[in-house]
Amino acid sequence: MTPRQLLEKLENLGIIDPKVLGKIRTEIEKSDKKIKPKSVLAFLVKKKHITEQQAKILLTSAKESPKKENDFEFVDPEPAVDKDFDTGDLIGLGNQDVVAEVDATVPEVNVAVDYDATQTLVDAGDLAEDFAVPVVNPIEIGSVMPTEVGVPQEQAFDALADDGYASGAYETQSGPQQTLASFRGKKDRSDQWATKWLYVGFGILGTLLIGVTVLWFVNIGQKPEDMFEAAMSSFNKQSYGDAQKKFDNYLDQYATHKDAPKAKVKRIHAIIRGTYGLRNYTEVIKQAQTLLPELREQEDANSQMEELRDDLAVMLPTSLADISKKAIKTTKLEEMKEGLAKVKGFYALVEDPVYIPNSRRKSPSVNDNYLKIANNIATIEGQIEKEEQYELDLVQIERLNEAKKTDQAFAVYRKLTRNYGDLASRSAIRELMVKISQTEQALVKQIELPELRPTNVPRRGAVEQTVVLSVTSGKPVPALKDEVVAFLAEGSVYGIDAGEGVVKWRRFVGFETTNQPEVTTDGKVIVSDQRNNDLLQLDLQSGQLIWRVEIQEPFLAPSLTEQAVILNTESGKLLQLDRATGELRNSIQLPQAINVGAMLADRDPYLYQVGSYQNLYVISNQTFDCVEVFSLGHYEGSISTVPQTWTGHILLVVNLGGQSDLYVLKPRDKGRALELVQVIPGIVSGTVSTPMKRFGRWMLLTSDTGELRILELYPEEEKNPVKVLTQDVFDAKGSERVFVTTEGSNLWVAGKGIMRYRVPRNLAQFNRIVNVDSGDTFLTPVSKLDDYLFHIKKRNRSGMVSASLVDAMELKTVWRTDLGGELAGSPILYNDAVIAVNNQGDTFPLDETVVSSGIASASMRASKIRSDLQFETLVELPDSKFVCFGAEGRKDMLLVDLKKNKSRVLSLVKPANQIACPPIAFGSDVIVPTLTGQVARVNPNSGAMQGTPFQPALQPNGMTPKWFEPARLDENQLVIARGQIDKEMPSVIYTLSASSPRSVKKTGELVCPSPVKSNVVLSGSQLFGVLETADGDKLTAFSSQPVAIVKAVALESDFVSGPWATQAGILVATSNGKLTCYEDDLSLKWSAELQSVKFACAPALTANANGRLMLCYQNGNVVWLAAETGKLISKVDLGQPINHRPLLKGDKMYFGGMDGTIHIVDQPKQEIQ
Repeated sequence: MTPRQLLEKLENLGIIDPKVLGKIRTEIEKSDKKIKPKSVLAFLVKKKHITEQQAKILLTSAKESPKKENDFEFVDPEPAVDKDFDTGDLIGLGNQDVVAEVDATVPEVNVAVDYDATQTLVDAGDLAEDFAVPVVNPIEIGSVMPTEVGVPQEQAFDALADDGYASGAYETQSGPQQTLASFRGKKDRSDQWATKWLYVGFGILGTLLIGVTVLWFVNIGQKPEDMFEAAMSSFNKQSYGDAQKKFDNYLDQYATHKDAPKAKVKRIHAIIRGTYGLRNYTEVIKQAQTLLPELREQEDANSQMEELRDDLAVMLPTSLADISKKAIKTTKLEEMKEGLAKVKGFYALVEDPVYIPNSRRKSPSVNDNYLKIANNIATIEGQIEKEEQYELDLVQIERLNEAKKTDQAFAVYRKLTRNYGDLASRSAIRELMVKISQTEQALVKQIELPELRPTNVPRRGAVEQTVVLSVTSGKPVPALKDEVVAFLAEGSVYGIDAGEGVVKWRRFVGFETTNQPEVTTDGKVIVSDQRNNDLLQLDLQSGQLIWRVEIQEPFLAPSLTEQAVILNTESGKLLQLDRATGELRNSIQLPQAINVGAMLADRDPYLYQVGSYQNLYVISNQTFDCVEVFSLGHYEGSISTVPQTWTGHILLVVNLGGQSDLYVLKPRDKGRALELVQVIPGIVSGTVSTPMKRFGRWMLLTSDTGELRILELYPEEEKNPVKVLTQDVFDAKGSERVFVTTEGSNLWVAGKGIMRYRVPRNLAQFNRIVNVDSGDTFLTPVSKLDDYLFHIKKRNRSGMVSASLVDAMELKTVWRTDLGGELAGSPILYNDAVIAVNNQGDTFPLDETVVSSGIASASMRASKIRSDLQFETLVELPDSKFVCFGAEGRKDMLLVDLKKNKSRVLSLVKPANQIACPPIAFGSDVIVPTLTGQVARVNPNSGAMQGTPFQPALQPNGMTPKWFEPARLDENQLVIARGQIDKEMPSVIYTLSASSPRSVKKTGELVCPSPVKSNVVLSGSQLFGVLETADGDKLTAFSSQPVAIVKAVALESDFVSGPWATQAGILVATSNGKLTCYEDDLSLKWSAELQSVKFACAPALTANANGRLMLCYQNGNVVWLAAETGKLISKVDLGQPINHRPLLKGDKMYFGGMDGTIHIVDQPKQEIQ
């Protein structure tokens, strides 16, 4: 702060006569010396314009809180320190002769000074001439302060003393007289009466008496109007202390004068405004509470207070907002409660409309302060609630721990810290959670599981044989021939020859399975069947079962040692199985659940198991005893990867939602006595679900958001031994998982696409060399085989899974095998041979040799033409032809001529190039409903539209028509329903004629009164469909010529699928899990309970079903019902999911699997009794 700024602040405070400040300002400007603010303050203390304590406050404020101009604020000064010094320093300004005369020793007194009193402000002579004030004994400077209420100095500084800023003998409205801190000077042991200062004192007293007398005569002689105007002038100049003094003098003499009511208001206004200028907000509120009620009883107070209200609307809410803000910063519960009570006690004042009317509160700035107050009060109340809950929960957690109910204790802790995250870092609760972790060690128990016995008998299903449809292209690699790679894809584990790409074997383990197979060093493979909760060991070359153990509950990915398999169940069991036989060696139960597998130590005889929350368990490999429980403090499920051991350290990644933290532990005693030596917060953004990977001497960390970190370990450093060496980011959008493989200085990252980095060991920086297949999704970890990589991916715009061998450096494909994916349609029969078409249009003949081998090769390959084909509808045509179509919106089309053993890939030609629903055969052509709203007749040999399509009224812009699958009425006519688009475009049922190849014409229509929810089918002479009415879904019968509603019947619950027209009747599946059969007159025939409403195909009576209705569910269950009664006759469980209608050939049924397979099943002969 400059001297000029100091003088401006003093002038605003109104504690010094403006004339005095003006003269000082003039002297400073004339001086050729650099004047410091403390010199000005020293001079003012000497002249008794301010006290030493006031100077100290001003000086401390200037030093500690530098602020912009007109933003002055007092701060609490340092406490006074007693020390001996020459008391002459206190008057070392202006009159050096007097200083020289001061005796070196003075009586013991207390004065607090924090400025250089010996520095001269201006020339001593000039000051003596301009400010001729008698020099007083320095003792008096620290011991005399005016105590009269209303004196400017007291108004400005006594308020500060209430908050601990000033000290001295004074009295406030809210407290008794205070005592000044003393200053210890040098003791004067001479006769105090034999000194010239006695005469000086009497002289000063006489001078003061004369001055008071003169002042009395001057005031008596003033007119009341002049006194009032003088006071108002000081007020308007913001000299509030001077204004208060003048108002007091005026009111003392002229209490009944006409301006007295206004003077009373202005006097209070000046007091509060002066304190507000000092930013002593607590005193502002206290003064307002004391002084404002005096105005309520004054006549004409309402009109007199108008100007005051404008200022109160600013001062009072601002003050309380600041007070409430400071109350938030308290940390002790009792202090919080006291602070809240104080704020609420003050709140009534700012809510009083007499002082702050509602009209003033509408001002944005004023209203903002009210919002701050309300928010601060809510915050304090929240803090109090938090602290009270904290104290209660600490007691509860302690009691639960003593009762060994650690799971309940953790539940209380999780709830508390999730509601109040900052509490987790408090030492008291951290120490308590460590105690609970120690308690948990005793709760880890050895258990007996006699039911876990291995067997070499596979699970039996109804499937007699499964044939895998696979297509291999490319060149073999002789060096890798007979090296089998096992992988999981589309619910099945495959063994594939790495040299030739030929599928050797397949075992279905369920779409629920996520654990990749683990190959052992002795030519075996450990396989998880998470559908049935089985653990299996297979021969890697043949896929034959060696042993199988029914774990009987969900489990995680196993860990392998040379002789054992370590398996963790989600419920917290740890199992140690003999790797050769599957026999259970040891088993323990942890006191909490598990969501990641165990980590095996490199050298120490321990495994480390992360609990679902809080704990890390250290288990002996030999005895399976728990030897230690370390309190990590993680939240439930926040660790999703197995810990990593690294040169005597253990690394874990804790996911925290928006970021992940790295924890580094160090065992101090041969794998035990764990100590947390480092936490790297936010090492990556997002979560980490990819296990860390050793990369030479480094460790590689990969996040799901595509961030790469190379870490280096400095094992000699006790604290913070892990450093982030370098980093990179790749595009991981659309990747379900990210897989990392390393060798030498090469790094491969697969997720959405695959890329190779080269990371020079001496530079430790990422150099991206090649990036390919950016649209493909990689499904499994990448394997390095000699100079090649083996990987599994799902190709972009394809429903197939591709297993590929690629050059490791350039990532160019050597060979590729396509498998998986749903079939394009049901198997078909041609010349007593079964024909199947996979998802990408490859055609497979299945003869006895193929069926026996279990592996089929394509005879016609559409995928050789294009790799992005995807078909899901197969339509049979005359002359041993069929045509395949893709999903809604696709224009791809495949025509297969079995007689000629040829297939062609075509595209639908505009305007019929975007199908809206499955087409149907119509003679040698197909009827194609399109997304443009047309119903066209298409020539399958060319993909072109035949003649003129049917075009209904155009739908609104941007609206896509909802066509339901059409149905044949006879040789020339069909029926099709369009769903409701909006209120302007209701549902319509059309009958169309396609008798002429030149056009498709409308022959009838019905604008439905309610939306259509299903396709329309023909049974007898009537049409049937489902309408969504206000009274619920209804099965509705329509006449066909003309189209009109005949009858409707309400369904038991919401419509799910159907209707199907069968020889048994009209069938409809509803959401209550029932299949209902209706006669053509809509009378109820029967109703049967369903296992599921997810059908693989439409229910149907087949030619050789002997009056049995076959229902095929997607989960692989097939049941037969009596067509007349709906009674269950027989059932089989394929044990594998299926899709499409089965082909019946003799006593065999050929089902299409959901993963590109054909399952062959015997038709059941035995009926259920």
